[in-house]
Amino acid sequence: MASPDRVPIAYEPDYRTRFIGRYDKGRFFGSVTATLEDGAGAGDDWYRHKRWYAVLHRFDADGVHTDSDTWFAGTSEDEQASIDRAEARLVE
Repeated sequence: MASPDRVPIAYEPDYRTRFIGRYDKGRFFGSVTATLEDGAGAGDDWYRHKRWYAVLHRFDADGVHTDSDTWFAGTSEDEQASIDRAEARLVE
């Protein structure tokens, strides 16, 4: 099966599509996500290695991806503060 040219994403404000919309050059989709290095979750200090990011994807008016930005917000050593910082960055 071939990949589709575009994937529609419905806006659900209280779910994972809170940061989706239009801007003067097209459309955007933002999210807060975390990464964990391979093997880092096995140790007692896993929370030091779980890294939180704000991710912003931009698309042109036709929905073609143009670029993405990522911004490091912190680790799970202070997880809620890291998530809050990532969300605040997306609000900007």
